[in-house]
Amino acid sequence: MKMEDTAKELKRLYKSLNKDLQRFVSALNKNGAGWYIEENQLYTKMFTCECPMLEEAALSQSLTWCHCTAGYNKKLFELVFETPVDVEIMQSIRQGFDYCLLRVTFSKDCILSS
Repeated sequence: MKMEDTAKELKRLYKSLNKDLQRFVSALNKNGAGWYIEENQLYTKMFTCECPMLEEAALSQSLTWCHCTAGYNKKLFELVFETPVDVEIMQSIRQGFDYCLLRVTFSKDCILSS
């Protein structure tokens, strides 16, 4: 599925829940997403490495390869939430963790602060 299609589906769900981020996260977690909100930031877990370039890669402590994933998710979440966000990779499967963890920080006009 293309990013635009994924964003469209997520945005549709988000809007159908009256742009209530807590309800949005709960709805996604019913399908095993592993998202949560902590200290006014959204955290999302990825249980498989989505990067085709890393299929055969060995474990590494470096997150350099994961910057592409951060950029992809930045664009995705900006389309869904219609606000600027920053995305940081907190941990990666390639570092030996069971899942990748991304932290999404919203702009100061944060949708979480309402």
